[in-house]
Amino acid sequence: MTGPESKTQAGGVAAEEVLTFDEENVLSSIREVVTGIRALGPPVEVKDVEEAVVLLGGSASSETDNAGFRIFNLRGARFSLRPALGSPGAIEISFSCANL
Repeated sequence: MTGPESKTQAGGVAAEEVLTFDEENVLSSIREVVTGIRALGPPVEVKDVEEAVVLLGGSASSETDNAGFRIFNLRGARFSLRPALGSPGAIEISFSCANL
């Protein structure tokens, strides 16, 4: 196999599985947003997290990822948000759209 999919870093972790500093920063911020929404009581919905991303200085792209979800840019990271399957009130964040 060739290409970035086959590259590994120390410890056998695939290179595409390691988050950049910007992605880690955004992930931490999204976790804080979700924790804050949960503390208020209502179920967490993707639209609420998307609004919070914009309030944090992020922007919504006119593009969508391969699953049809909007792509956001925040603090140098490019990502999409979607409801997590099988976990009501959970949000999934995908950085895989960074290569689109």
